[in-house]
Parts: sequence; structure tokens; C-alpha cells
Amino acid sequence: MKVWIIITAMVIIFLAAIITLRLANRKSEAVNQSGNFFIPDLMPDNGVNVPVLETFAGIKGFGNLIFAQNNFRPRFLLFNDHMEFKVLFSRKAFYSEVSFMMGISQRYFNRMRFNFEDKLLTFTAALANQREFDQVTQFLESKGVSIDKRV
Repeated sequence: MKVWIIITAMVIIFLAAIITLRLANRKSEAVNQSGNFFIPDLMPDNGVNVPVLETFAGIKGFGNLIFAQNNFRPRFLLFNDHMEFKVLFSRKAFYSEVSFMMGISQRYFNRMRFNFEDKLLTFTAALANQREFDQVTQFLESKGVSIDKRV
């Protein structure tokens, strides 16, 4: 009886180690991709993939309170007239629907929190470096998104 408990515990520990290693590998890939990140003048049809460390979903008006987080397969794509993102599900939002973007830039992380006009949810993307953060912020400003930068 006790042998099964030990075997089960070992399997759980092994699976947790594999998940942790995959997560660390994915985050290091995002950091490496952010070094080569740029937004071209002519946007491709399939958009520009912004390398993100993780994405969050929150409730408008509750600040940094989040209810969903995506570490495994976060996505943030920029297009000419809209953006697509994924926390739990893939979503699409036109730049005209964004009431404002709050940029939070600190020493170890750069986050962009988007509030939308007609949605109760917010979207937050954690970016790997300051240069990537600045490029995306400049692009969003050119599309008419109101930016609130906080340091």
C-alpha cells in the first residue's frame, strides 16, 4: 500500500519538474526573440508577433487584481487595425475599442495593461525588455491608443 503512495508521489514530482523546465525554456525563448523584435513600416497580413513572457486577464476597476494567467502559450499579435491576444482564449480588439493602455515599466519587468471601452475585462502583457516595450508603445500611439506610462 505504501509503495503506491511513494510511486505516485515520484510521478507527480517528475511531472512537475518537466512542466517547470518547459516553462523556463519557453520564457528564455521569448527573451531571445525580443532581442530581434521590430515592427516593420508595412505590416504583414499575418501581423507581428510580440514576444511576451506571460499574459493576464483582470477586471476593469480592480487594478492589478487578475483572475487568469497564461505562462505556457501566451500570444500578442499586432495588425494594422486591430490586435489579437490570448490568455485563456484568443480574443481580437480593434485599436478604437481600447480606452487606454497603461504602461508599467520597472527594473525587472515591463507590462502593458489594456482597458477596453465595452468590456469589463482587461488584458495585460508582460514584455521581456524596455526596447520592445518602447517599440510597441510607439506603434500603439501611432494608431491612436491613449497611453498612460508609469515608472
